[in-house]
Amino acid sequence: DFTYDLNTYGGSAAVNLRMEQVDGAPVQDTEPISLRIKTSERTQLLRIPLLMAYRLGNGRLHSTIKAGLTGNFFLKNELDISARVSQSSRFQPVQGSDSYTVQLENQGKFFMGYWLSAGAEFKLSRHVSFVAEPSFSGDFPRNDASGRRLPEHFSLGLNVGVNYYF
Repeated sequence: DFTYDLNTYGGSAAVNLRMEQVDGAPVQDTEPISLRIKTSERTQLLRIPLLMAYRLGNGRLHSTIKAGLTGNFFLKNELDISARVSQSSRFQPVQGSDSYTVQLENQGKFFMGYWLSAGAEFKLSRHVSFVAEPSFSGDFPRNDASGRRLPEHFSLGLNVGVNYYF
């Protein structure tokens, strides 16, 4: 039985893995064991931005700049081991459903991030405009309960939409 900690985007995880000996020879406590383990993580986030916007220009075509904070809520977070390969000829992963367990630590469902975008807005009328703007967003650094840094997420995007002014 082997236990190790894994830092994931959703937080730290405790992984327990069961191995079995292939041959019957005695095993020393100091014998090295080499494994290749592939994990996959699936998250669903709800991002709520609080942005300041600035418009430049006159007429129908304006430049827009937006910057601010995002509140991020985990809706779903799943971590699974998708492959286990022993690189040692003496041990192999135990086959079956109880061969490993993955336990995500509860890091809380909320964390903060930031947003920056700039683009163009074209006014069709007094109340309706089209907007297209490239954006960059990311997370502020986070640590797990032990103080270790968790992986961060950055994204580039293109926001296209319609604004309606009252």
